[in-house]
Amino acid sequence: MNQFIKDSCGKIILDDTFESLVDCGKMLQIALTVAGDQPSSKDILVILSKFQNLVHDSTVTSHKIVNGSLQVLQVKSI
Repeated sequence: MNQFIKDSCGKIILDDTFESLVDCGKMLQIALTVAGDQPSSKDILVILSKFQNLVHDSTVTSHKIVNGSLQVLQVKSI
């Protein structure tokens, strides 16, 4: 399992990943602003909404993983 985690997740640079997510959100906001009242603004708004849902769901899932990990560590230390 440790090798699987190292092979699949070891190359992920968290700071860069989250910075890219923030940049993506900013770019979508800019695209929406530039689109103004154009028909494409509806599509951009849909994408932005889905992106925000993804970020929210990821935050909730990360929180659950961290809490679960902490509970396991507490049980093992007893």
